[in-house]
Amino acid sequence: MSRPTLPRALSLALILGLFAAAIPALSRAQSPAASPRLLFQDDEPALVLRQAESDPLLARVLEQIRRDADAALAAPPLKDVRTGVDSYLRQTARPLVRRVLTLGFLHRLDPDPRFAQRAIADLRAAAALPDWNDRHFLSAAETGFAVAVGLDWFRDDISPGLRERLRAALIEKLIRPGLREHRARSFWVSGHGNWTSVCNASLIAAALAVGDDPEAREMLRLAATDLPFAAGAYGSDGGYDEGPMYWSYGTQFLVLGLDALLTRTDATIAEFETPALRGAGWFPIVMRSHTGRFFNYGDGGEHFALDPAGLWFAHRFHLPGLAHAHRQHFLAEIDAIEAELAGTARRPWYRGSERFRVFEALWLARVGVPDAPPASLPLDFRFSGRPPEPGFKGEAETAVLRGSWHDPDAAFVGIKAGANRGGRAHLDAGTYVFDLNGVRWALQLGGDDYNLPGYFVNMEDRSQRDRPYVYFRKNTRSKNTLLAGDALQSIDAWAPISPINSQPGRARLSIDLTTTYLEYWLSAERTFDLQERRHLLVTDTIKEPAANVAFRSQFLTDAEVELRGAHAILRKGDQLLHARIHSPPHARWELAPATPPSARENQNVGVQILFFSTHGTEGAPLSLSYSLSAEEHFAPVD
Repeated sequence: MSRPTLPRALSLALILGLFAAAIPALSRAQSPAASPRLLFQDDEPALVLRQAESDPLLARVLEQIRRDADAALAAPPLKDVRTGVDSYLRQTARPLVRRVLTLGFLHRLDPDPRFAQRAIADLRAAAALPDWNDRHFLSAAETGFAVAVGLDWFRDDISPGLRERLRAALIEKLIRPGLREHRARSFWVSGHGNWTSVCNASLIAAALAVGDDPEAREMLRLAATDLPFAAGAYGSDGGYDEGPMYWSYGTQFLVLGLDALLTRTDATIAEFETPALRGAGWFPIVMRSHTGRFFNYGDGGEHFALDPAGLWFAHRFHLPGLAHAHRQHFLAEIDAIEAELAGTARRPWYRGSERFRVFEALWLARVGVPDAPPASLPLDFRFSGRPPEPGFKGEAETAVLRGSWHDPDAAFVGIKAGANRGGRAHLDAGTYVFDLNGVRWALQLGGDDYNLPGYFVNMEDRSQRDRPYVYFRKNTRSKNTLLAGDALQSIDAWAPISPINSQPGRARLSIDLTTTYLEYWLSAERTFDLQERRHLLVTDTIKEPAANVAFRSQFLTDAEVELRGAHAILRKGDQLLHARIHSPPHARWELAPATPPSARENQNVGVQILFFSTHGTEGAPLSLSYSLSAEEHFAPVD
């Protein structure tokens, strides 16, 4: 069902107002030499160990953290890698974060000199680097976050001389560059993306770790003032513009920034609670299919290890249903990890997010085991966005239609519309994924190599803002949507999603695609109809289509495909899916490779485009409709 929402401007105003009320408390920040600690309090190691005795999931997570610690002890020394746009971030900053958090967490549970020695060696190496790559500020932010936490968690093991060197490194390599970025109002300072969360939260942690220093105090004030802009990314109902993968990254740092303020200043959680943040924890749960795949629109991946930020929301806002939902997710993840260790299966997701596993353990301990499962969730969700306007790029709108929350063979439809603008956005209004019987039949490719020249959108330079869409994965030709001729959707398009007509045996919604191709039609609408909660009917209705233009409906699949005119049979393993064209009557399925125009792009091996097309006739409405069903003779109803 669609949920009532606050207007976006009102939601953000509430967030900013509540944060502003908390700012005076920053002047009463605690000294770093005294308790409370940063993020992990002195009484919490005992809590974690006590809770693990009665919580099997927490005990299994702790065992995995111990394996991570063994790997950290055996890892090579910290390396300064700078061979691409984000090579330092991935190969220097993030390994440092993972090792410091893992070793520091276990050292707090049960002091071990090996853990302290290895982590301190990494901290010393980080302090000795000439800089932390602040030209790509995300890199400096994560490095500084690791150093700040290490300085706090290993405070009893670090010599006075090294302590001063680490404080000096935080000031020179993160806080001063951060002050410059804030004073220049860099794009991330008060944006709505994950950079705003990561950079400001890391600056908050660094300033609190440094303590009594004029630059640190000023940095704390500025970063705490601008961190709430990141909360504006969630909309009034908790949806996230950049998709579930970047939700995981951005939200993890947002809650770390909030937790740092709560544990080291006089701020209270009541000053930060809003409807948007109360709803934010549900977004990745809704966007995850029974297959374990996420709905990966934009640059996101369909498989990844989810950060534990949702557990923080569940604890701080007293949401036992949300805690239960995230516990189920992490139970599935730990099962997959242990299956891989046993050699019986291979995990499909990348491991980058697992550097924050220690907070999964901590927040599992804080929230405890819910007394009972939550009440049944709605099968259908719609997350609202905001249209483009002067000075604002607009945001995604998304929806999910489900056959069931518990049946592993149930249907799952993830739908993307809203705004096409944005650094991680693609020209993809009307695209979708479709899962049935444990198989993803209609898929999204996700992002490509971020080192491709001009990959990100420069909205300030109109001569450059269309440049990224030469890349196949970012443009409309790689999407499961409606195309007009060989043109791409407009970057300025706004395609709103209607409220969902949600019934026990059926769910239906429509998307207004009119502004995606204004020059090719008077109006256009795409309808998704999940009949009997298993059969998907996709219908495009065009009013006054341009004459002699080919209108094409398509979706991408990695299944084997057999063409039989208006009927196509898709096979994956022992599963079959029937794709049948219902209108226009003369249309026939065709196949094309999902190969990009340049060799440097991802070649999408094994993926094909299944499509059909028809030409418009001036003045006559046009309908393109097809169904996807496991039943060969399924016939849709009106």
